[in-house]
Amino acid sequence: MEVGGYWTRTNDVEIDLVGADRGPIAGRIGYLGSVKWHETAPIARKDFTALAAVANRVPGATDETPFIGVSRARSELGPWSAVYSAEDLVDAWR
Repeated sequence: MEVGGYWTRTNDVEIDLVGADRGPIAGRIGYLGSVKWHETAPIARKDFTALAAVANRVPGATDETPFIGVSRARSELGPWSAVYSAEDLVDAWR
């Protein structure tokens, strides 16, 4: 799996995380994600809504592509397929 970001030349679409089956040109998108690194505010529903609004602009993304949220503060799952906190990221490196 390759992990990167995606943006258009005009920057009207910016997606923080894109998980793809291969690079540089993906055959299948495994997930799309948003990273919000606010001091205490967790990732919010508005961040999910913003990601969902542009997801169809990513070549290879489908209606079934999962959305993940990454936030400095711990957050509820809400509409996200998965949510990771700073603590989760550090634990993954241990």
